[in-house]
Amino acid sequence: MKTRNRLLASLPRKDLALLEPHFKTVSFRQGETLIDVGQPFKTVLFLESGAISYVSLVDGGAAVESDSVGREGVFGLVASAGPGIAIRRAIGQIAGEGHAIALGKVRAAFDRSEAIRDMAMRYSTLRLSQVMQWAACNARHSVEARLARWLLTCADRTDGQILEFTHDYLAETLGVTRTSVTLAARSLQSAGLIVYSRGKIRLVDLKGLINASCACYAFVHSETEHFLPRQRKPAREIESVGARSGPADA
Repeated sequence: MKTRNRLLASLPRKDLALLEPHFKTVSFRQGETLIDVGQPFKTVLFLESGAISYVSLVDGGAAVESDSVGREGVFGLVASAGPGIAIRRAIGQIAGEGHAIALGKVRAAFDRSEAIRDMAMRYSTLRLSQVMQWAACNARHSVEARLARWLLTCADRTDGQILEFTHDYLAETLGVTRTSVTLAARSLQSAGLIVYSRGKIRLVDLKGLINASCACYAFVHSETEHFLPRQRKPAREIESVGARSGPADA
């Protein structure tokens, strides 16, 4: 099968064949709640396009993004190795589609394929590394740098350079005030890096955005290449997260 999902593309044909017959193509909308806290996962979704955001609920019922996944990853895979109950809300960040497969079918494939188990371990390790890095980033870096990093991450998951997000959504995602987002977006626009008007953000200068972003963007990009190489690595070559360190300023 032809796929843009990085995990599926890394699997040998014989191992992919354990999953492919059970796939069903599904789509999701921007802002759609895919699962809420306490609900059971029934399927695993390998994304082909778009992005899904995991949000954590804080004081007063506000939601702050704690992680996200695009076509480099999969939604619900970690749940297949545990009780399968959601501990965070997940919503469509960018409308897209993917290959859905029943949780039980994934668990059965784990039992039969070392390559699929290896894929799941590498991806879980990467996700943990990313969450730790985002936590450090949110604590240490400016709103402007974090916004640049976040926009670049979205750009990596889409084919175009036009994104549709309101100030309110960006503020909620970054865990800051609407005023802070407005000032950060205005700064990036004044530098000629983006054009932001009526909820639409056009990314004008990607290299400039990389320079404006904190080092976390480059670090996570490097981590993705390490844990999800274009060609599958044996499990024994995977390094533990504890043996690697983030950028000096994180």
